[in-house]
Amino acid sequence: MLGTIPTHTLTVTDNDVPPPCTITLFSATPTSVMSGSSSTLNWKTSNCTTGSINQGIGPIAASALANGSTTTGPLMTTTTYTLTASSSVNTTSAQVTVTVTLPACTSNTWTQKADFGGGLRHMAIGFSIGTKGYLGTGKDSSGIKYKDFWEYNPTTNTWTQKADFPDTVVQAVGFAIGDKGYVGLAIGGMIVNANDFWEYNPTTNTWTQKADFSGAHTFGVGFGIGTKGYIGTGNNGMSTFYDFWQYDSITDTWTQKADFGGGPRMEATGLSIGSKGYIGLGTNGSGTDFNDFWEYNPVTDVWTQKANFGGTERTRAVGFSIGSKGYIGTGEGWQVMKKDFWEYNPAINTWTQKADFVGTSRREAVGFSVGSKGYIGIGHEYLTNTSYKDVWEYCP
Repeated sequence: MLGTIPTHTLTVTDNDVPPPCTITLFSATPTSVMSGSSSTLNWKTSNCTTGSINQGIGPIAASALANGSTTTGPLMTTTTYTLTASSSVNTTSAQVTVTVTLPACTSNTWTQKADFGGGLRHMAIGFSIGTKGYLGTGKDSSGIKYKDFWEYNPTTNTWTQKADFPDTVVQAVGFAIGDKGYVGLAIGGMIVNANDFWEYNPTTNTWTQKADFSGAHTFGVGFGIGTKGYIGTGNNGMSTFYDFWQYDSITDTWTQKADFGGGPRMEATGLSIGSKGYIGLGTNGSGTDFNDFWEYNPVTDVWTQKANFGGTERTRAVGFSIGSKGYIGTGEGWQVMKKDFWEYNPAINTWTQKADFVGTSRREAVGFSVGSKGYIGIGHEYLTNTSYKDVWEYCP
């Protein structure tokens, strides 16, 4: 009689496979710093043989891989750090972000920033797109014209040269519509004419010619509202104008709108505040300077005269907006250079004098705003024929 055959279960364990590499801690202390300050990165890992951190920190020493720390160095922008650790079994990673905030500025003060990267300049163009400012073209006191174009980063206080404008020009009109910049009505180009109109794309760093402006003005003004741009006033060497045009950036077309309410002029100042546009100051080209100020409503296509500019009559002044307020300053009144600076409140239609521009009195400067700050830079002193390259930040 056969007996029962016993059965056996054999369990095989591979004790040669090591445990996986893991990151048990990756943190920053503190996680929020003021611009120019540092943070400390801390980490702990298990069963890892190599590790590194991006953003220029590099490999982690073997002796510090299990439990270590390092400082980031001065930070100017919000930065995300990635710790990558590996073993023969696997690779893993973890991230931590250090938020950088700008120090609060003192209200109604000017602070000098990095000089314009292109050097001495006046009769240039400027505008802002998102968190960056842009400045280029123009000429210096010797009459040399330029086509270089520069981007300003307020966070790092640095200028970076971008793609040149297609020609060496002066006294063009520049403004932004959404995430693009636009330049036209230029003087003195061999390629670009007074009615040419160009679009700058900061993402691709390229210039593209758009539909010609339906006129041939120089010394005009422009601003952007929503998806539309507006250009008006100016001079063609013989006559001074007050016609006013709308550019549709979606259809690439020009449409004539209601003439500027203040009559023919050149060397005026234009800006937009919210959904309205504003033009004021300037000269009629025959010896009369202005300090009147007009509001344009693009919905009704109507001009309405507002309170006169708080300062004296002048030409070639700078204008920009910060939030719900407009700002105008510098300029020239009968060969007298200006540095006074004024705030316009459209809600109550009043002008308030603010702290004078701290740089030298000048005309033909460039102004733009980025976030809650305004910027004025470069420009010209007529009597001494001096061009400037300094740039100043205004805290409202």
